[in-house]
Amino acid sequence: MTESKAQLNNKAHNDPIIYSARGKVCGIYRPSSKNFLQGTLITDDELEVPAQISDDLGTILKANPQILEIPVVWKCYPRTHPPLFMLVKLKLKNSNSLDLRRKGVNKFRIVGQVARIKEQSVTVLLKRNLELVEGEENSFTLTIQGRIPGRALGQFWRFTVRRQGWDWNIITANPVPNVEQPLAMGPILIEEKTVAREVKEKTVNQSGIELLEGLSQAALARRLNMSSSTIAKHRVRDTFSEWSRQKDPEGIAWQYDQKTKKFKPFNY
Repeated sequence: MTESKAQLNNKAHNDPIIYSARGKVCGIYRPSSKNFLQGTLITDDELEVPAQISDDLGTILKANPQILEIPVVWKCYPRTHPPLFMLVKLKLKNSNSLDLRRKGVNKFRIVGQVARIKEQSVTVLLKRNLELVEGEENSFTLTIQGRIPGRALGQFWRFTVRRQGWDWNIITANPVPNVEQPLAMGPILIEEKTVAREVKEKTVNQSGIELLEGLSQAALARRLNMSSSTIAKHRVRDTFSEWSRQKDPEGIAWQYDQKTKKFKPFNY
């Protein structure tokens, strides 16, 4: 899809592209008992992936609960850190596996800035195109599998990927045409790895006393190598301790202390 001049002029950022991460997935949505808009999508290949639905979809599903019993095709926005499908539209027509492939199910279009290149994977940075809504992240990353040139680091690229299990495999990859590209950043790859290793070592060696006394939200965000807004979003969830344990470099589960406004190791 070609970005219109109107779209480019109404963005919440100054980058010369419209960021995009969208596609289709087939599955059955199972809402949680606590929040109908949050639940699990059981995909056509039997993965159970955390999912969120829009308010409009919530209204449709509550009025038509039979939809919750059958696999349908969903238009969605994927996240990989942590895994999540944000479901925004549905198509009720049942299809066989060949029909689904023809309709582009499990095929996704990603347009963003190349943030990291490893031997067999690429991490793409995406930003919100619209004004930031309170509680939402301004940016996030997707990690996809495949290879592109090292010179692409920092540049704007357009990818077509196919979901296979929870692998996101690159089908096509090209620089976004007709935009001013940042300078190639290939030589920075070695420095990036060195800096990342130093940060990890510093985090792992953090004082045990400091951990027991509690960390501020900003300090925990640095430790888990993510934004403070991501911590704020997850700390109110019942799954926060297990989620934080999976992200922590030492496997520590965290809990939020409302009294001290700090994060402490779980059960301390």
